[in-house]
Amino acid sequence: MKQCNVLFSSSGRRVSLIQHFRKVLNDLKINGVIVTADMKPTSPAAFVSDHHELVPPVSDDRYIPTLKSICKTYDIPSITGTGQR
Repeated sequence: MKQCNVLFSSSGRRVSLIQHFRKVLNDLKINGVIVTADMKPTSPAAFVSDHHELVPPVSDDRYIPTLKSICKTYDIPSITGTGQR
């Protein structure tokens, strides 16, 4: 079966987007983990994702390394313009 783990950064109030993404995964019978990342532990999206991670502000030097760590933890592939991981 297909697996599609995805990270929504700065997820905030994107509840309907995340719910729709989950519906599509279910309709297509694709297993997947939806992870949201935001500065706030109570961001609305945190309550509709499978996992929610706290991240520093985008302007913080730790932001990108934190996102990379989250991707590694949840086996979320990176996407590049070359189509390679």
